[in-house]
Amino acid sequence: MNIRQPAFNSPHYTGQAFSVSFLDVKDSGGTDTRVIAQVCFDLKGAPVNVFNQSVFDELHLVLDQLEDAPELAGVIFTSGKSVFVAGAEIPALLAFGKADDVTGIHKHVMSGQSAFSRIEALPVPTVAAINGVALGGGLEFALASDARVMSERAKVGLPEVNLGLFPGYAGTVRLPRMIDPVTAMQWISTGKPQSAQSALDAGLVARVCDAESLLDVAISELDSVATHMTEIRARKQQKVTADDTTRKKLDQISVGLDVRPGPNYPAASLAMSLVVNQLDNPAEQAGLAEARAFADILTSPTAINLLSVFMNEQAVARVAKRTAAGARSTDNVAVIGAGIMGGGIAYQSSLKGIGAVLKDIQPEALEAGMNEAIRNFSTQVAKGRLSEKEAQLAQARISPTLDSGSLSDVDLVVEAVVENTAIKQSVLKDLEAHISSNCVLTSNTSTISITRLAQGLSRPEQFCGLHFFNPVPAMPLVEIIRGKKTSDTTIATTVQYALQLGKNPIVVNDSPGFLVNRVLFPYIIAAQMLIAEGVDFRQIDEAMQSWGWPMGPAYLSDVIGLDTMTHCLDVMAADIPQRMAPDYMSAIHTLHSNARLGQKSRQGFYHYARNEAGGMTKQQDELALGLIYLNAPSEINSSEIQERLTLAFCFETIRCLEEGVVASAAEADMALLWGLGFPRFRGGALQHVDTVGIAAFCAMAEGYAHLGPLYEIPQLLEKMRKSGTSFYG
Repeated sequence: MNIRQPAFNSPHYTGQAFSVSFLDVKDSGGTDTRVIAQVCFDLKGAPVNVFNQSVFDELHLVLDQLEDAPELAGVIFTSGKSVFVAGAEIPALLAFGKADDVTGIHKHVMSGQSAFSRIEALPVPTVAAINGVALGGGLEFALASDARVMSERAKVGLPEVNLGLFPGYAGTVRLPRMIDPVTAMQWISTGKPQSAQSALDAGLVARVCDAESLLDVAISELDSVATHMTEIRARKQQKVTADDTTRKKLDQISVGLDVRPGPNYPAASLAMSLVVNQLDNPAEQAGLAEARAFADILTSPTAINLLSVFMNEQAVARVAKRTAAGARSTDNVAVIGAGIMGGGIAYQSSLKGIGAVLKDIQPEALEAGMNEAIRNFSTQVAKGRLSEKEAQLAQARISPTLDSGSLSDVDLVVEAVVENTAIKQSVLKDLEAHISSNCVLTSNTSTISITRLAQGLSRPEQFCGLHFFNPVPAMPLVEIIRGKKTSDTTIATTVQYALQLGKNPIVVNDSPGFLVNRVLFPYIIAAQMLIAEGVDFRQIDEAMQSWGWPMGPAYLSDVIGLDTMTHCLDVMAADIPQRMAPDYMSAIHTLHSNARLGQKSRQGFYHYARNEAGGMTKQQDELALGLIYLNAPSEINSSEIQERLTLAFCFETIRCLEEGVVASAAEADMALLWGLGFPRFRGGALQHVDTVGIAAFCAMAEGYAHLGPLYEIPQLLEKMRKSGTSFYG
């Protein structure tokens, strides 16, 4: 194969996003040669290919060349990066949405639709060679070609619903006309990436091959397309207008198509309506409808919030990567305290290829910790994520022991014993005598001051907090807490270890409750205040679930455990008495004093029974109601419940930012999403304040000022109100 300048007057092209090379290839008979164009998408200065307006402008210039090339026999679209196309440029979309620029959005998506329609209308065969991933606009780009080939590890998908959107470059038009429409609707409504095999089974791609053969296979497929142009033209016509078979099949399913996200995530159901309502219409008309709907949804609060979450995720990942620079290696770790938490940490470490010593002083506890790890491995095997051999190899990386002598060669220690200051200090001091001088020592504590725990250590600079959330394998967040004497190298090493585990580390400064628990407990206290006023805790739970939380505060307290909640409330009351020391007996304390521990004792705010799946089902408990309320509980407007709890939560988040507990709004918001399940569609606590508006949020708080310091407007927010600024600009 030779790359050459074609005989016709169309120069080789290299731009900011695309290059065009012309290939001399022999036909399938091996006699005659023909000229095909390879259009390579390789956006300069970017890690991945994305679509923005300048990219579309350049693509139109490339298409001008291809349309004016009389000797051209075919076109192959490839990528110069490790992925095909990651989709649209998210910052550009977010800027459109925040500016409420419906006209600009419509113009942009129509530019993309126009470019892809021109690809579809090229008079020569076209093939997209998909490597890596083709997501969102990347798949829509590939759909415009006559055929697609994929490398075996590539993935395709339309994940826009995860950002509060749906396809805007005619994805809702083309995909249901090219594959089974029910399958297309499932892909669009769930946003799940699809494997090469799934794409092949669906008929979306013609061939799957190894990555090294992708270009050769694409050229071969171009031959196949050229010899079946009658069939290809029929396929193109089907993209323009769906046939009767497609329509009948779609008529057989429910218009709603069980879209899981629910009312707070409207994009999926709107996309389904687009597919159903536009399937009979000409593609151009359907594309216009999609563009108009896309412009409307991109300016919605949900889309703006979810796009902001995406941006924050990327920003926090960059911070973690920078922080980990200069880290010492963590090939072997030790976990001290082999309970469920300790077993989970050891499991996660071994799963990621890290040797893990699991130590306890009680044989029964050691057995329980190993059983927790084994249970997790069994779950992975049952789900097909690990083979039996892989699970055995990983499990072998855990070394259970009762002996402190096995700690001398580890790089990092996670202390995970009972949440008691004196016990932890004693264990940490003993550990320091058995580990190497370079070993990093960490404590998995949820509330106890790291600076306080460091007292008595001879190397406090090599000690920090490492707060995992339960269950360890499932929860993405770890808080890494810097004490007053913690060194940068200690923080870097601990962040690197968290990244090795596949977790999202966020570094915070030492503070009562650190970040997540410090913000959670004013929310819990606000609920306890309402209960003390006689408000039904069941209504509080329902109100906060309808606001978007996965569970209400009473149910959450039962899940965490009322003994744990009592301890944490007492710690927070002692450390921040002005806002968190109540002048009443909280319902949590009342229930705990009556030996009700929540789910772990099957009695808390609710009663719990085992269901057929082995999980816990909550039920109303009359005894709990009798313990909490002297009279029948009362109800108030649910919006007042939501305002009071949300104000308390957001205000404490703002105070943490103001005091330097957390370094940025993005890190604060992502910690609350990852650690507490703050409603994703609201973007995070500080993003929510921006959405409501600083002035409006302060005005809301002024209506509750009589309730005390919990509702006092933070100084930072007052300054922002006066200056007209916001958390995200």
